[in-house]
Amino acid sequence: MFSFFKKKPDEPASPSAPSVAIPKGREASPAAPVIVQPAGKVAPAPEPAPPLAEPTTALPDTSAFFPVELAPADVSAMEEAAILYANEQYEAAVELLEAQVNSEPRCDEELWLMLLELYQVQNNKAAFDELALQFVVAFERTAPIWQRASRSAATGKESSNALTLLPSQLSEAGISKAIQQLQQQAQKQKLVQLDCSRVTDLVATALPAITDALRLLRRQQVRVQLAQPEALLQLLQDRIEMMRRDEADIPCWLFLLECLQWQGDQEAFETLAVDYAVTYEVSPPSWEPLPKAPAAKAGSSEAPLAPSQTDAFVLQGHYGADKVAELDPLMEHAEARSVVNIDCLGLERMDFVSAGHLLNLLVQLQQQGKELHLRQVSHLVGALFRVLGMHDFCKLHYRK
Repeated sequence: MFSFFKKKPDEPASPSAPSVAIPKGREASPAAPVIVQPAGKVAPAPEPAPPLAEPTTALPDTSAFFPVELAPADVSAMEEAAILYANEQYEAAVELLEAQVNSEPRCDEELWLMLLELYQVQNNKAAFDELALQFVVAFERTAPIWQRASRSAATGKESSNALTLLPSQLSEAGISKAIQQLQQQAQKQKLVQLDCSRVTDLVATALPAITDALRLLRRQQVRVQLAQPEALLQLLQDRIEMMRRDEADIPCWLFLLECLQWQGDQEAFETLAVDYAVTYEVSPPSWEPLPKAPAAKAGSSEAPLAPSQTDAFVLQGHYGADKVAELDPLMEHAEARSVVNIDCLGLERMDFVSAGHLLNLLVQLQQQGKELHLRQVSHLVGALFRVLGMHDFCKLHYRK
């Protein structure tokens, strides 16, 4: 079944200079191979490998990279487990990884991390805690923390990519379409993203609809992330002026106030609210922050997932053959960007069809000269990406 992914046989070692396997360390950067010289000869000290240059990106890099090399047995187990997981054969993937870890306790830590993630998918905290303790002993570093966020893989519940692109002109027709998309996404999940990067013009009379829609989402406890709102905020600011009491400007004032709420900028909101109240002789609008996410209990080993990046194309939940079209907005998202970040924090699983479609999109973007980063990739999903060779076209940043 997996003959397609078999590795080529290793080249025979040179008898005059046999190579020694590099010990696995904590660094992901490649190291120079260690060469054993024949007796009587002293090998010169190898030159230190230059550090890998990290491309400049708009987001901080907080993820770990995949190990440079794995033993053949570890590669085989990793790829087979990735395929099983992609096909929703969770129990078979667990059995395979458990067998490899138990038979070869010093196997690469990547297999341990995949198994820990599978235990979370199955909501098997007892097995997770036991393996986490063994991980600390085996690798002398901190193990991943059990995440409190529920995983839909265990329940079969799916969520879609929650990205809405505002049009270049905020007209009634364009805003109506964006509102409809936002509302559809809010029915599936409680975190949606509104990309404002393309906005260059607006029609004031069209703004009350989007303002009211955002207020409603806030009261429904749906979180909205504004991606690249700077140009939009400046555009709104240019349309208003303190003490210029023009009724036609009111939608711009109120939409700007609503955007500042979602930005979490209470100081700017309150200053603008006072200016609005003085200009129109009304009571100033009130600040309505979103409720904060519940914090982990003191002393608990559980932790919430880190927040998503706001200037990234967001992948959420599960993707199968029936959802490949939800990946296509990536091309429009990337159109005005030279560096494209794809947030995989909420991505739980992809099958071969959807992952292959994503690969095709990445190839097209790379051919356009884009710098591509997949961030916060789970080790289970990342293993499938490596099977497909996705790392040849973008940089994979793994969750720590």
